[in-house]
Amino acid sequence: GGGGGGAHTVTEHENLGSRLQGACAGICVGLLLFLGSFPLLFWNEGRAVDRYDALNEAKGQTFSILDPTAPPDPANEGKLLHFS
Repeated sequence: GGGGGGAHTVTEHENLGSRLQGACAGICVGLLLFLGSFPLLFWNEGRAVDRYDALNEAKGQTFSILDPTAPPDPANEGKLLHFS
């Protein structure tokens, strides 16, 4: 039998060059993400402004219907309607 060995630990040491290389790689990735966020932010804000403008335009073109159970009015064909 036997074979009841205990746990053992393997320790690896990194030299200064590989640690600096890893740190520089992390800094470069971070800078790329930071700089890449500005075009994405600009694009997203542009979409938000477009959506805001579209909703304001729709608000000005909306007709309210007081009785949604009433038969449809042909005069409202193709119009943006609001009812609750």
